[in-house]
Amino acid sequence: MGRKSGPKVMAYFLFMQEQRCRPGWAGKSNKELQALCDPLWKRLSQEEKAKYKDIKKSMRKKER
Repeated sequence: MGRKSGPKVMAYFLFMQEQRCRPGWAGKSNKELQALCDPLWKRLSQEEKAKYKDIKKSMRKKER
């Protein structure tokens, strides 16, 4: 059969969830958190973003 249905995991969202550990950010809504994380994500290098892409790939392999 095909791929399991469920929410699609994106590297950016993994980054956002990691940022919830920052003091004062844990109680933020996803919309508020996204507004805070967007500038941080844009400043990351491709190598730094690759960390989250690798996590995403490993999560996909576990689903199979």
